[in-house]
Amino acid sequence: MRIFYLFFLLAVVTLMQPLPAQVDAAAEGITNALRARESRIVSGLFDWKETRLVVAGSRLALKGGTFPSADTSFELSSKLVLMDPNLFRHEREGLSWDPVFGEFIDRLYVDSYNGTNAKVFFGARQGDSPPLGFEQSKAQDFENGYLQPLLHYLRPTWLLDQADRVQLVESNAMLNGVRCDVIRVANSKPNAVVEFWLDSSREYLPIRTLSKYGRGDQSQVDYEYVQENGFWVPSGWTLVFMERGKLVEQIEASVTTGKINDGVTRDSFEFEFPTNTVVTDRSKEGEPEVRIAREGGDRLVSKSEQRASIPYERLVATDGPAETVIPASRPFSLYLVLFSLFGLLIAFSFYLKNRGLKR
Repeated sequence: MRIFYLFFLLAVVTLMQPLPAQVDAAAEGITNALRARESRIVSGLFDWKETRLVVAGSRLALKGGTFPSADTSFELSSKLVLMDPNLFRHEREGLSWDPVFGEFIDRLYVDSYNGTNAKVFFGARQGDSPPLGFEQSKAQDFENGYLQPLLHYLRPTWLLDQADRVQLVESNAMLNGVRCDVIRVANSKPNAVVEFWLDSSREYLPIRTLSKYGRGDQSQVDYEYVQENGFWVPSGWTLVFMERGKLVEQIEASVTTGKINDGVTRDSFEFEFPTNTVVTDRSKEGEPEVRIAREGGDRLVSKSEQRASIPYERLVATDGPAETVIPASRPFSLYLVLFSLFGLLIAFSFYLKNRGLKR
């Protein structure tokens, strides 16, 4: 739905070559302070619980129409691990929106980038599909709007480095009893503006971020903090998504683990696909390679097997190309088509900035 345009913003387009922003003189000291605070954060590790309220009719179903038919509330758990320069891992367990099947499903999701390639994993959709995996060149969740509370806190320069202009719009503004300086970070491609309400007494921590998009959509984050080992770290946040002035989703997050510069190594970003995962490898040039993940060596799925609709159950039971076509109610080629469609939706929505809503 229209929400697929929401997340232009976290555009870690920021992982591309940064362009110089026009920083107003009044905002230069603040941006320098943000960079200095970020430079102290070599790594971050956060676990949190979320309660999500999704408003009726705020999602597009696969064949048109909207979903859900009534306001829907559910809980899930998430984890984010990040380390300089751009090593990244995001995990989520619980319900998530599946744009292919047009409904919420309960499964594990992982997106991990080790500095060389990214692996994206979708746990099995019970009764309908096998576990699925992508291997590609970059982590997609750098652009996930659900993660903006922590990305704005941990890596504000990802936005600053891609901005067209950064300006101070208000000094000493009061918000929730905190005196804040407010800066506006504008990016014309995509057409997005983020306002940071920053606590100057605590190294310009974001107290609120307000993100506005070209179609009149917006999102807002309000933070709470605790002090841990010399750092102020988020203890929770409220994240609200609005579409043309109407609430479409509200998220209440409670952090269970928040660590800065503690407990993260490069091994934290290594991920192996579970056995029997159907992996589409897009990390190399040419056509994607499809294989079945296995310990000791993956099983390649040949082009002829893909064309012949060999069922998934047959593929995982054999060590090489199957010789015969066995009819199946859920042929393997259907999984590939749906998974490819799913991947295209994700890529399109993330690059044209869908916030990932709603896998």
